[in-house]
Amino acid sequence: MAAAPDWLEKIYAAAARQSISLEQGEYKLLGSSGERLVAYQINLPIKGSDLQIRNFAAEVLNSVPVAALEDISFQRPAIGGSAVEAKVRLMLYLRVD
Repeated sequence: MAAAPDWLEKIYAAAARQSISLEQGEYKLLGSSGERLVAYQINLPIKGSDLQIRNFAAEVLNSVPVAALEDISFQRPAIGGSAVEAKVRLMLYLRVD
């Protein structure tokens, strides 16, 4: 589980490179004691352009080999606007030693 902060740092760096601010997320450890593999669920609300959000997701999947994109949803608050609100759910699969 010691690697989780390192992987989170890569996720935050990917957001920064796309000029996306990760203000408030939900983080949940899934799994029970005694298991050798645990899942770390990350729910992130993101605002930006659809291109920024897609590039962020692609970069995370390329740079964090323990990550899986579980869900992503987009909502455009204003018709014709370029800003998009997205909800991204990532899973990190981590070995417990």
